Amino acid sequence: MGESEDFAFRFMSRFRCIGPACEQHCCGGWRIDVDEKHAAMLRVAAGNDGSDRARIRAALVNRRRDAPGKKRSPPGPPPQMLKVDGDGNCVLLEPDGRCHIHATLGPALLPDVCTAYPRRVVQIDKRKELTGSISCPEVARQVLLHEDAFEQVPLEREMVPRRMVTYRVDSHDIRPSLRLMPEIRAFARRRLSDTSRPFAHRLFALSLFAHRTQALVATALPKGDFDRVREEFVRLEEPSVLDELGRRFDAIQTPAMPVLLVARELVRHDVLGGRHPAFRRLVAAVFDTYANLDLSERQGTTADQAMSAAIQAEYSSRRARATALAGARIERRLQNFIFHAWVHHLPTNSPDLMVFTLRLWLHLACVRFLFFGHPRLHAYLQAHAVDGAQDVEAFELICDEVIVEVVRTTARYIDHTSLISTLEKMLAERQMQNLAGAVHLIKF
Repeated sequence: MGESEDFAFRFMSRFRCIGPACEQHCCGGWRIDVDEKHAAMLRVAAGNDGSDRARIRAALVNRRRDAPGKKRSPPGPPPQMLKVDGDGNCVLLEPDGRCHIHATLGPALLPDVCTAYPRRVVQIDKRKELTGSISCPEVARQVLLHEDAFEQVPLEREMVPRRMVTYRVDSHDIRPSLRLMPEIRAFARRRLSDTSRPFAHRLFALSLFAHRTQALVATALPKGDFDRVREEFVRLEEPSVLDELGRRFDAIQTPAMPVLLVARELVRHDVLGGRHPAFRRLVAAVFDTYANLDLSERQGTTADQAMSAAIQAEYSSRRARATALAGARIERRLQNFIFHAWVHHLPTNSPDLMVFTLRLWLHLACVRFLFFGHPRLHAYLQAHAVDGAQDVEAFELICDEVIVEVVRTTARYIDHTSLISTLEKMLAERQMQNLAGAVHLIKF
């Protein structure tokens, strides 16, 4: 495809909403804003008599217009949203999983946010790219389970129901974070696609690039040294340099502490889960499998150290056993998860590349902990630990189902809560918001 042609990633060309069959619908767990145009259309459509129309009128409510300290909104109808029930679901969601608006009034009256999700259109200069959020179960399947998910195909009109652009980027902007962003994303894709090198080595190379260019392409930087950034591209694609980086990475020993940090914060957020019952159920199920750990204190250790050591040892054992059976398949799924993050999220939404990278590795650490601790994986490995009759193909299919569940559930929670920012603060408190912290998270 030409560099100026609009395109979609293949996973989005395959995407079709499965509606009531979806295991985690998009009609709850977040605020559902209604744009002014469709709020007006819904008010007109609901103006007739009848219980159907009254239901729609009752569902449209005003959301808070002027937050303290903010400038007042311009005159006009107050911003609207759709009311949610006690479980956080839209009140227009039918018991069978269908949308009442879609079913009775048609898709044309759906608010923009409902029509757009899970799609995201990024426009870089004149070219548009279509991607999608992995908090949607069907998008997660298309992203994670297909080797060709990130092939680029022409963007067809029917792939985007309404004209929309989520983000616009002008690569002619003088700021280095914008001017260099297409080159940085292309570099990241090349490094991640180099399957001749271990997955961890590729992540380390990206971390080192982020570290070495942190001060050169910070989002707030008005101008920078483009040549120095491009020199890093060249340097980190040199085979001899990558070989040496791999040897250095393998020689680094990491502590158990990051596992305990992630585990503790997942437990805390499980308690605070609120409108995210799927996440709460997942976290609770995973931690139930750790319930029988020996947390007794050894001589010269504290309770925290004993807990950290026990969780680290058990997590590492589970990861090793799962990897021994299906390591290549698991790595491909996680590689697609990281690849998706680089094409779906723009680094310019973070203060600098190091922050962007650490946030991504923290997300990966959460996914890994919940994946390798998932009760389905744990039960299979426990059941076959004695008889040794392990069916690799059956285990790989379980891994596929579990990774989709973990990724889409975790993504939806992280997108709408403070989990990652809290983990960032915990890294900063331990002086690990840096390359060393990135190494520890990659080895997680």
